[in-house]
Amino acid sequence: MKHQITLVGGQILPVYMGITEKSPDVVHILYSKDSKNQFTLLKKSLDNKEIYSYQIDPFDFEGIKTKVEGIIFDNSKESFELNLTGGTKIMAIACQQVFNDLKLPIFYIDQKHHLFDILDKRSSQISGRINIKTFLKLSGHNNYEINEFRDFTSEEIRLSEFILSQVNESWFKDACYQLYNKGKFKSLKNYSFTVKDVKLNWNGRTLQFQSGTRQEVFTSNKAFEISFKGIWWEILIGRAVSKWDRAFEFKMSLRIKSKIDSTLDKNEIDIVLNTGKNLVFIECKSGEVTQHDVNKIKAVRDLYGGISARSILVSRKQPSANIIEKCWELGIEVFSHESTEKVKKNNKMLFEFSELSDLPKRLDLLLTKLSL
Repeated sequence: MKHQITLVGGQILPVYMGITEKSPDVVHILYSKDSKNQFTLLKKSLDNKEIYSYQIDPFDFEGIKTKVEGIIFDNSKESFELNLTGGTKIMAIACQQVFNDLKLPIFYIDQKHHLFDILDKRSSQISGRINIKTFLKLSGHNNYEINEFRDFTSEEIRLSEFILSQVNESWFKDACYQLYNKGKFKSLKNYSFTVKDVKLNWNGRTLQFQSGTRQEVFTSNKAFEISFKGIWWEILIGRAVSKWDRAFEFKMSLRIKSKIDSTLDKNEIDIVLNTGKNLVFIECKSGEVTQHDVNKIKAVRDLYGGISARSILVSRKQPSANIIEKCWELGIEVFSHESTEKVKKNNKMLFEFSELSDLPKRLDLLLTKLSL
């Protein structure tokens, strides 16, 4: 039987990957008082494994060595390997010394999911893939709701295309000004709006638009919110990135439930792309981007994706210079649909795109740059 000794620290994704990739029969997990919560999350994600756990002092070098030697000698007829990725440096050095002395295999997994065999000095790419459900489980969030792009009807997609064609028209800006109060949207079952030659009517099911001889009718009980809450932009971005061939999974409107009150959403993420090894969180902004938006994007990445996750802001309008700079400093990539020529030529902090269909290519370019 093959035994794996693994060390748990702040990041448990590489620990989980080491176990699923190497597929040991028995796992021995060393953790500290401070990493007990991470150990608990890891154990819940390894239901089919025989697991033994040991709480140790992460800075007791000799104590850690003695514990590891005891585990190996108590199972002297079995084969062993060491996942050196997690834990404190003292934990890693102590375990490595034991394995070096006994000439047993040691491996390490980096942030780009390369597995290094330290004794043989070989490197290979992790072959397994992790689904979104497991990513969220490892982050301690099992209660969530999620949508598929197919949940949107063809009528709702057509409406989204129409709004994109009208978003810079004065009537649309006037309607948005009327519908928002101190940044909060007024959701209405009935609404009529008239300005110059434009007439708009909403009756809870049908949204009717008329401008001169042009008439448009959209039937959906979500039509009003899609039009004026920016959901139209999420739909169009979702349609574009759904064609990205590097996506193992693609989900929309991921809503993480509160652990205190499961009826409440703690965080909502517009789009989640999963390469099988990394989560890519996409925040879609059809209007102005604020400091609050940026802070939310960073928090979502850190909480649910871990150190190897990526966050992308896809903004219809070019964000302000200080927002772009803050995103750059926080490791948030910015994709902008409406950028000035100056930004297109000189701003390396911005990925511009003129056509929504260009987004998959921009994602390829980004992930090539990040070597993911």
